Amino acid sequence: MSKHYTNSTVVGLAVLMLTIAACGPTVARSAAAPERHATGILVMAHGGSSDWNAAVDDAVRPLRAAAATSVALGMADPATLQAAIDTIGPSVEHVVVVRLFTSGTSFMQRTEFLFGLSSDTPRFSMPGDPEPLTPVKHHASVALNPEGLVDAPVIGEILRDRAAAMSTHPPDESVLIIAHGLGDNDANDAFLDKLDGLAAPTRQLGFHSVKTATLREDWQDERKAAERRIRSFVRTETAAGRRMIVIPFRVHGFGPYAEVLEGLDYVASEHGLLPDARITQWIARQANAVARAQGWADPYPIP
Repeated sequence: MSKHYTNSTVVGLAVLMLTIAACGPTVARSAAAPERHATGILVMAHGGSSDWNAAVDDAVRPLRAAAATSVALGMADPATLQAAIDTIGPSVEHVVVVRLFTSGTSFMQRTEFLFGLSSDTPRFSMPGDPEPLTPVKHHASVALNPEGLVDAPVIGEILRDRAAAMSTHPPDESVLIIAHGLGDNDANDAFLDKLDGLAAPTRQLGFHSVKTATLREDWQDERKAAERRIRSFVRTETAAGRRMIVIPFRVHGFGPYAEVLEGLDYVASEHGLLPDARITQWIARQANAVARAQGWADPYPIP
C-alpha cells in the first residue's frame, strides 16, 4: 500500500485574530476577566490521542481573546463538562455550547440532560458514568448548537482541498470520503445524503468518481457490511487503473481506516478536518448564531 501524508497549514488564524482586534474594546473581552453578562463558549469534542486533543486546542486558541472560552473533551463526559463550565466562571451569565462533532445528533440528548435542558434520562450510559448520572452544576443560561460539521457547506471546501493536495491527474483518479456513521439506518442514510452533498466541490475537480461512505464502526454487523462495500469500491477502481485517494471525514486523524483498507493501494490524507482555520471560523459562527437566537450578545466579533 502506498500512503502519502499531506500537511494542511492553518492559514487564516492570523486574519481571524486581526478581525477580532479590529472590532475594538467595545466587543473584545478577556477570557481572564469577562465582563458581567458576557456570553461564554464551551466547545465539546470527542477527544483522543495527544495530537488529536492538541489539534482541537489549536483550533480554539484564536477565539480565547474575544470571549471566555473552554474545551470539554470526551463523549459528553460529566466530569470534563463540569471542569469546562467551572473554567468559564460564574461571572458569565450565558454559555453557548458548541459541539464539534461530525453529526449534529451526536450526544445531543445526553448533553441536554447534563446541562439541565432536559429531564429525560439519557438513553445510554458511558463507561465511568457516576451512578446516578446527574446534571453538572452551573448558574448560567445554556444553549446548544444543533448542527454538526456535516451540515456546514464550508466543510465541502476542506474536503476538496484535501483531495486537490494529493491529486496528480483527476480524470485518472477516484476519491473515497469515509465517515464514522450512525447506528440507526434512517439516521445514517440522512447523514450520507448530507455527506454526499459536501462532496460536490470535490466532484468539480474532475475526478473519475467520488464516493462517500460510512463505516458505522461502533455497530458490528453494519460495520462488516460497510467494510465489504468500501473495500470492493477501492479494488474495483484500482483494478481499472485508477489511483485511489482516501479522505477521512473526521475531526482529526485517520481513525480505523488504515486497518479497513489494509492490503489495498491508495493514497490518503490522514489529518482529518483539522488543522484548518475554517474550523475555527465555524466554531465562532456557530456560537454567534446560537447567541443571537437567544437574544444574547455575540461572543465573537466576526461577520
